[in-house]
This record gives sequence, C-alpha cells and structure tokens, in this order.
Amino acid sequence: MKKKVLSALLTVFCIAGAAFAFTACDSENNENVNGNGNGNGNENPPVAVLKDSPAPVNILTECDSTSIYVLNAVYEGEEDLSEFTEYKLDDYDWTKANTSEYDMSEAIYEGLEPASTHTVYARCGAHGDYKASKEYSVTVTLEKGFRRDWPETASYDVEGKTVTVTLEEGVEVSFDNRETYTSNGTFTYTETGLKTFYLRYGETNKYLAGPEKNFNVLITDFAGGLGTEENPYRIDNLEQFKALRTASYMRDGDRCKLTSDIEFDETVLDKVERGSIINIDGGGHKLISPKTSSPLFYEIGTAKNLIIEQAEYISDLEVFGINGAFLSVFIQHAENVSVSGDITINNTKLNNFRDYYVSVGGIATYLYLPYTGEDYGMTRCRVDLNVSLPDTSVWSPYEYYSLALGGLASTVSCHTTETKLARISACSVNLNVSGGVFDYGDIGGLVGGLVASSEASSSKRETPPIEVSDCYTVGSISLKTVSHAISGSERIITRIGGIAPAVRGSIERCYSAIEFDINADVYAGTGDEPMYELRAGGIVAEGEKNGMQSPVLSNVLFAGKTTVKDITAESKKGSAFYVETICAKSSAFVSPSKLYFDETVLSVPEGAEQVSFSAYDTKVSASELKTLNWQKTNLAWDETIWNLQEGKLPELK
Repeated sequence: MKKKVLSALLTVFCIAGAAFAFTACDSENNENVNGNGNGNGNENPPVAVLKDSPAPVNILTECDSTSIYVLNAVYEGEEDLSEFTEYKLDDYDWTKANTSEYDMSEAIYEGLEPASTHTVYARCGAHGDYKASKEYSVTVTLEKGFRRDWPETASYDVEGKTVTVTLEEGVEVSFDNRETYTSNGTFTYTETGLKTFYLRYGETNKYLAGPEKNFNVLITDFAGGLGTEENPYRIDNLEQFKALRTASYMRDGDRCKLTSDIEFDETVLDKVERGSIINIDGGGHKLISPKTSSPLFYEIGTAKNLIIEQAEYISDLEVFGINGAFLSVFIQHAENVSVSGDITINNTKLNNFRDYYVSVGGIATYLYLPYTGEDYGMTRCRVDLNVSLPDTSVWSPYEYYSLALGGLASTVSCHTTETKLARISACSVNLNVSGGVFDYGDIGGLVGGLVASSEASSSKRETPPIEVSDCYTVGSISLKTVSHAISGSERIITRIGGIAPAVRGSIERCYSAIEFDINADVYAGTGDEPMYELRAGGIVAEGEKNGMQSPVLSNVLFAGKTTVKDITAESKKGSAFYVETICAKSSAFVSPSKLYFDETVLSVPEGAEQVSFSAYDTKVSASELKTLNWQKTNLAWDETIWNLQEGKLPELK
C-alpha cells in the first residue's frame, strides 16, 4: 500500500518538473525570435542562399605506366576557375589544384600500378557566394610498364641438332633472329655451326616485353652436349668421331667424351690439318683398329681415360718430314691414356731427301706447352708400340733424315719464356723399333728430343725439360746411323737414352730394360776434332751440356743391353762414341743415388770411349735385379704405385 502511494507521488512530481522546463525554454525562444535579443518582438531576416558553382565539363589528363598527370579541368565559357578547382583520385581526399606557374599539372598521382585503371574527379570548390559544384569524372588506364631486366643466364641442352631451352615462367625465346618469340623452348636446326637464340621476359597484363639477351650454342654432328666440362659433346659412333676430327666449327677448349667403344672400318682416315684445340675424355672406352696416315687429331689440350688398340699408322715420307703418332701431333696433357699398334713409315716417292725429319711418338709427336700454358705432362699412360722406319739397301749420303723418337712422344717442347718442366709419372712403354737409316737424332724410350744437326744449334736443340718419376721402358731399338761430316762443319751429334736422350730436370724411381742395337757408318772429316759423336746411355744419353747442370738421377736402374757397332774403319778418325750404362757424356751428377745396372750389358766398338762412374754406379746381375728381396731392399719404391714381384722387373699397378 505504501509502495503504490510513493509511486504516484513520483509521477506527479515528474510531470510538474517537465511542464516548468518547457515553459522556461519557450520563454527564451520567444525572446530570441521576437525580440532578436532586444525585446522589440521583430522577426529575424532570412538566411542567404549560396550560388551554384559552374561544374567542369571535361578533365584533361596525361599518364605513363605509374603516374597520372591532371593538366586542368575544363569549364564552359572562358572563366578561369583553376584556383578554385579541386581534384581527387578514386576514393582519395579532395585536394586543391596546384596552380604554380612552374608546374604544368594541377594534380599528380604517382606510384601507381602499371596498366591499372583509375577514376579522376574534379569540381569547382566552394568560394565566396558559391558552393561546391557537382563533380565530374573521367576514367584513366595507365600504360604498361617497361621491364628493365633480362634473363641473366640460360639453361639449355643439345641432342643432335635439337636445342632445348628451359624457360622460366614469363620468359620467351626467339630462334629466328628475333623475328618471332615463343614459349616453346625446343627447336631443331638444319645446319651445324654456331647459332644464336634470344631470351626476354614476355609481355604481361602490366608490362611490355623486356629487353633481349643473346646466347650462343654450337650445333654439331655429335649425339649432343654443349662442349663444356659439365656437359661435353657426346660421341656415340664412328661417323660422329669422324666429324669430330674435321669439324671446322669446333672452338679452342671444347670438350668431348666417348659414350661407347668405336670400331673402325678398313677406310684409312684422311690427314687432319691444323684445327681447334680440343679436350677429349674417353670415358674408359676404346678406339678399336683405327687406320690412319696421320695422327687422329692435330692438337689436343687434354686427353684422358682413353684406350686406342690395334691402331695402324702407315705413311710415306713427305717433303720436309713427317709426324708419326696415333693420337695427336701436339698434346699438352695425357692422363690414363693407353695406345697399342704399329707405325710404319715408308719411302716410295722421294729421293735426295737429306735434312728431312721423321718424328715418331706413341701418343703424340710433341708433348707441348704453348705460350699461354701453365703446365704440361703425362701420367698413368701405357704404350705398346712397334715402329718400322724407312730403310735403304744403299747407304747413300742423300737418303737419310734426322730422327726424333720416343715411346710417349717424340719431342718435349716448352714454348713459354720461362722454362717449365714436363711432369711425366707412372708411365710405361714397350717400344720396338726396326729399320731406319738416319743421319742424327734424339731417341729415348720414354720421350725423345727436338733434334738439330749439331750441338752448336742450341736454339734448335734445347734439352727436354722433364721431371720423370715412377716410369719404365722395355723393348728393343735397332737402328742405323750414317754421317758424312766434312771438315770445318759443326759436329754432328746423336743421343740415345733408355728414358730420354737428355734431361734438364730429374729422373727418379725409373728403369729401362730396352736392348739397343746401333750400327754406325761414319765418314769423318780430316781434322783432329771428332766430327761425329754418338752418345748412348741406359737411362739418359747426355748430362752436363754447355755448362748446363746435369740431371738429378735417383733410384734408377738399367736392365737392358747396349750394343754399338762401328761398321767402317774410317770411324777411327774424327769420330767418337760415348757409351755408358746410366748416363753418357757427363762430368758430374747432381745428388745421385742408387744407380743400378746389369754388369753384362755393354758392347762397344774398338776404340770407342766407355765412360764409367764407378763412384755412383752399382753393378748388379740381371738375375739379382729380378729378385723380390733385392727390389724391396734396394729400390724402396712406393708399393702403392709399383708391383714388386719375384722373377720379374717391377711393373706399374
């Protein structure tokens, strides 16, 4: 009962309060309206009405790929309203026009997306007695952007004459000199040679096509490859190998690799003239029964992992001379190369060929360091070579030649201004030579030398700069030498060595078991000094020369046989023979040690000089040389390289 009474009282109170407030407010309003603040009861004047501003009828714009330049808004009539004009882009805020006399644009919007579409709005803004006009708008689409970059690299491969370019997303290629571009990265050429393709980023919704970059690819007659170390040209068959020999499009330094054994037919391969320097990897495969009249290649940088077996080289002595070898005329490096076969050089065409040369090597004619080379040499190479040289039944003074002969290479030649050593290691040679009537020469079981008619021709007859280790030579060399020296001419020299004719360097842990049989027919002059010298050594023919330091010989042995026959009595005057088990014609060794040889190996003509170095040489019988106990005790050769065995001389593993 009490709650109801209280509620009714509160209701009455609220109604009364509201009535009072309404009366008060109405009184105040009446005062303002009627009296305008002065109580005179007059009404307020009407509010002023603003005028309509002229609205733009057009907007002039320019744009590029990332910016919109608003030049001005166009109004009807000639009135200039630019100082009142306002602009906005899309849903941006309104901004007043830029009316600087130094800026042609009244509004600039930058940093936009290429090829994007925008709306530009303009109006005459409120000013004075004018209110803002209606807005006017135009739609603007920006130009496509320009790409400034291009594909830096290209990934591609070649199979036959078909090149396949791996295209990244957005990249396109042209194979027709930029006439057309395509996203198809495969193309087949019809001709061999150096070709060019172009890559660029293609046109998109936002960007125009980018600049082009060209890449070269050599299209060959081979199975494929790019000629690089990672992806060499692949040689699958005989036709491809023949193409490799004669391809004029090859570049210096290109690399190729055999991918299968290649067996040759009865066709004699044509002579290869000067060409590019290539590098060949046999991949452990064989070239079987090649028949040639010249080396397979002219110049090789590096040959490795290659086997040439049952090779046959037959050629006639040519004007000025001939290069006889299986693999190459020039080579800089050979590694794990094995060759076997016969080299036959005839003379059926020439007469009076004095001063011609014959150069014969199993792998190459010249082991050669070019002017730009860093090093050169041979390692882990094997040669099994039979050589037949031009012979004659009449020992005519006009039918002989100079001879450079070596099991691996006929000549070692360094063409840099700084003398560098050819490093030859872990190589073996089985060399058998017959026939041959020569005037003078440099002959070695392992390598020969650059011959010249005399020791005085030092510029032509540099001693081979070599460093030989862990090598051996076996076989037999039977030759005839004839010299018709005349009084007053330079002394004629022939050098023959089981390892090399002469050495500027060292020979370590090596042996020769070659049997030499040399017949000499020497017609001397009338002077007191010898006009002809034959120097034969079981390891090296010549040591110290013209003040040059003698070679370092260490841990070497000669287990062959040297026989030199003087077949004319005239040789007793004006000629000299120097025959020695280890090194002939040397006054001293540099740090020699362990120079072993068979005590029964020498046979020299009457009156010839046998040079002996008893302080250095140790005479050991042939049977003892072949005992395992003697080899282990005395040689101390590395048995990871050498196979020491009972009853045999050491062999390389």
